[in-house]
Amino acid sequence: MRKSRAIFLLIGTMLFVAWSAVAQESGKRKDNPVSVATATAEVSASVSVSVFSTAEKRALTDYYAKHPAGAKPLPPGIARNLGRGKPLPPGIAKTRLPADAQKSLPPREDGAQITIFGDKIVLLEASGLVVDILSDILR
Repeated sequence: MRKSRAIFLLIGTMLFVAWSAVAQESGKRKDNPVSVATATAEVSASVSVSVFSTAEKRALTDYYAKHPAGAKPLPPGIARNLGRGKPLPPGIAKTRLPADAQKSLPPREDGAQITIFGDKIVLLEASGLVVDILSDILR
């Protein structure tokens, strides 16, 4: 449900940006019209969405099945904000994955970082944006 909502929002944002670019461009230059399809293709080429792969999910699930973490859940307000993709409060404690768990994961090429917040495993872009969340793995 969350993935489909995120994809829907991403597509809507891309279409809005493309429409804005076309509207802005058509107001400036009449000699070189830009189609919505071209603008959408340009926007979608620059946006890269990364989520946990099946191999990463399986490796983390297997690791924490053998090594229970006993993590405490986040406070409800922060958990809701994390689930909605809002920025995290500056004082929230994040924990690195154990070295053994990190070694069991396939290497990431996109610079994303896997971190633990409370009882959730979170995938962060290099900019710090929350991209994906795994729940119910840490026990």
